[in-house]
Amino acid sequence: MVSREALESGTSTRDRFVSWAAFAAGAAPAVLWLGPFFCLLFVLAGLPRLWRLLRGRGLEPGDLVVVLGAAIYLVYIMKLAGSFPKYHAAMLPLWTAASGAAIVRAAGRPSWGQLAVMLVGFAAVFGWLQARADLWAIEWDPTLIRLLIVVPLLVGLAMGGLWAQLGRVSPLRAAPISLAALALAWSLALNVHQRGLDGSTTYYYGRYGQVEAARALEDRLQPDELYIASKEVAWYSRHQRYVDQESWQHVVWDLGQGFDGTWLDQPVRVLALELGERSVRGTYERALAPRYRPVGEYGNFVIFERAT
Repeated sequence: MVSREALESGTSTRDRFVSWAAFAAGAAPAVLWLGPFFCLLFVLAGLPRLWRLLRGRGLEPGDLVVVLGAAIYLVYIMKLAGSFPKYHAAMLPLWTAASGAAIVRAAGRPSWGQLAVMLVGFAAVFGWLQARADLWAIEWDPTLIRLLIVVPLLVGLAMGGLWAQLGRVSPLRAAPISLAALALAWSLALNVHQRGLDGSTTYYYGRYGQVEAARALEDRLQPDELYIASKEVAWYSRHQRYVDQESWQHVVWDLGQGFDGTWLDQPVRVLALELGERSVRGTYERALAPRYRPVGEYGNFVIFERAT
């Protein structure tokens, strides 16, 4: 099963390995969803184990958590669903366990001063991220990198330095503690921000208008009528006799069969399509005109109805 998943993931994302830029763009959604500081924390937790393995000391039972967590990520490294890394969820318990063990080993018995440093640092980073959470996206952006990653990382370095000085330990030993505080601040700030968003916070991040489009669709369809729609709209509709937009698009454009107003010789009178990008919308409108005309727009979705 793992080999099959790896083959499918590699086949579907081969274009992500043609350059470093393409690779970084493909990895961005998962890294930004998980949080860059959590990713760094897991890497930091695995490095000592990797070093011990390279020195020929073999694996210990606890190393299995790191190995499996890394293996799952590599299998699904570029495999996404609507830019949402849902397949990566299987590795999160393993990452959490490995990171937690690293934190416990590094923390030891902290003093009240060390705990105060981390608490103040966490609060500062949380406030900074929450005030700028609207910059968050699922792709790399210079402003996002600078304000949401670099600035908190500098605060984390200061936190680690104070922790090390108060505890009289190596700054490297303080790194897992600092990264844990940053990871928690990132996750909490993003959760608070996304709680009030109207658009999707999972598949196709930011899309909105699905429910409204489905309600408008209900008023235009006849009982048991075949229609074409985005899955996101059809999900909210009582009418489930539909062709999803991706399948229709594959036949019409990818296979070059065109669209004559029918699907398998059955007439199609209504289409509810996702047209968030302007260039995509123009392509669809030109392909559907003059047979179809737009009769309603709801967020990222447009309903077309047969005019001739």
